[in-house]
Amino acid sequence: MERYMFQFGGGAHVCIGRNLALLEINKVIPRIIRDYDLELVNPSQPLKANSTFFVVQEGLNVYIKRKN
Repeated sequence: MERYMFQFGGGAHVCIGRNLALLEINKVIPRIIRDYDLELVNPSQPLKANSTFFVVQEGLNVYIKRKN
């Protein structure tokens, strides 16, 4: 699967922030999900995604509350 990850470029032009971004994805995101309750601000509003060169998610506003 790794050879199909084009988000960070490849070869001589690979993104220098790739390792930091992957660390955040694998460590920070699970901790947020474990330690916090996330609730959509407006659950009835459909999510939108714009795709030109990058996919940009819109309308994903959440309330964040620390779990007890």
